[in-house]
Amino acid sequence: MSREEMRERLLQSMEEDRLEKKQQREQQQALKQENRKKCNRYRDRMRHYQRASGIYRLDEDGSRVYMSDADRTKATKNLQKKINKYCR
Repeated sequence: MSREEMRERLLQSMEEDRLEKKQQREQQQALKQENRKKCNRYRDRMRHYQRASGIYRLDEDGSRVYMSDADRTKATKNLQKKINKYCR
Protein backbone atom coordinates (compact mmCIF):
# COMPACT_ATOMS: atom_id res chain seq x y z
CA MET A 1 0.00 0.00 0.00
CA SER A 2 1.45 3.33 -1.04
CA ARG A 3 1.60 6.44 1.09
CA GLU A 4 -1.05 8.05 -1.05
CA GLU A 5 -3.44 5.14 -0.47
CA MET A 6 -2.78 5.22 3.26
CA ARG A 7 -3.36 8.95 3.31
CA GLU A 8 -6.63 8.55 1.41
CA ARG A 9 -7.83 5.85 3.78
CA LEU A 10 -6.96 7.99 6.77
CA LEU A 11 -8.79 10.98 5.31
CA GLN A 12 -11.79 8.84 4.48
CA SER A 13 -11.84 7.41 8.00
CA MET A 14 -11.63 10.89 9.50
CA GLU A 15 -14.48 12.09 7.29
CA GLU A 16 -16.63 9.13 8.31
CA ASP A 17 -15.95 9.87 11.98
CA ARG A 18 -16.83 13.53 11.47
CA LEU A 19 -20.10 12.65 9.75
CA GLU A 20 -20.99 10.13 12.45
CA LYS A 21 -20.38 12.70 15.20
CA LYS A 22 -22.43 15.27 13.30
CA GLN A 23 -25.30 12.80 13.00
CA GLN A 24 -25.11 12.03 16.73
CA ARG A 25 -25.21 15.76 17.56
CA GLU A 26 -28.24 16.23 15.31
CA GLN A 27 -30.02 13.31 16.97
CA GLN A 28 -29.25 14.73 20.42
CA GLN A 29 -30.56 18.14 19.36
CA ALA A 30 -33.77 16.57 18.03
CA LEU A 31 -34.22 14.66 21.30
CA LYS A 32 -33.64 17.83 23.35
CA GLN A 33 -36.18 19.70 21.27
CA GLU A 34 -38.75 16.94 21.67
CA ASN A 35 -38.12 16.86 25.42
CA ARG A 36 -38.61 20.65 25.59
CA LYS A 37 -41.95 20.30 23.83
CA LYS A 38 -43.04 17.56 26.23
CA CYS A 39 -41.85 19.61 29.19
CA ASN A 40 -43.87 22.63 28.11
CA ARG A 41 -46.95 20.52 27.42
CA TYR A 42 -46.79 18.82 30.85
CA ARG A 43 -46.14 22.09 32.67
CA ASP A 44 -49.12 23.68 30.93
CA ARG A 45 -51.30 20.75 31.89
CA MET A 46 -50.07 20.95 35.49
CA ARG A 47 -50.93 24.66 35.64
CA HIS A 48 -54.37 23.82 34.30
CA TYR A 49 -54.85 21.11 36.93
CA GLN A 50 -53.77 23.49 39.69
CA ARG A 51 -56.00 26.38 38.57
CA ALA A 52 -59.15 24.55 37.54
CA SER A 53 -61.79 23.82 40.12
CA GLY A 54 -62.97 20.76 38.21
CA ILE A 55 -61.20 18.66 35.60
CA TYR A 56 -63.26 16.66 33.16
CA ARG A 57 -63.06 14.65 29.97
CA LEU A 58 -65.74 13.96 27.41
CA ASP A 59 -67.18 10.47 27.17
CA GLU A 60 -68.50 8.78 24.02
CA ASP A 61 -71.80 10.67 24.25
CA GLY A 62 -70.04 14.02 24.58
CA SER A 63 -71.04 14.31 28.23
CA ARG A 64 -68.61 15.69 30.79
CA VAL A 65 -67.15 13.17 33.20
CA TYR A 66 -65.46 14.95 36.12
CA MET A 67 -62.29 13.62 37.66
CA SER A 68 -62.53 12.56 41.31
CA ASP A 69 -60.16 14.08 43.87
CA ALA A 70 -58.26 10.79 44.06
CA ASP A 71 -57.93 10.62 40.26
CA ARG A 72 -56.85 14.25 40.15
CA THR A 73 -54.19 13.65 42.81
CA LYS A 74 -52.95 10.59 40.92
CA ALA A 75 -52.89 12.51 37.62
CA THR A 76 -51.01 15.39 39.27
CA LYS A 77 -48.38 12.99 40.64
CA ASN A 78 -47.97 11.40 37.20
CA LEU A 79 -47.61 14.82 35.61
CA GLN A 80 -44.97 15.77 38.18
CA LYS A 81 -43.00 12.62 37.33
CA LYS A 82 -43.14 13.53 33.65
CA ILE A 83 -42.09 17.10 34.40
CA ASN A 84 -39.14 15.80 36.43
CA LYS A 85 -38.16 13.54 33.54
CA TYR A 86 -38.46 15.98 30.64
CA CYS A 87 -37.72 19.35 32.27
CA ARG A 88 -34.09 18.95 33.22
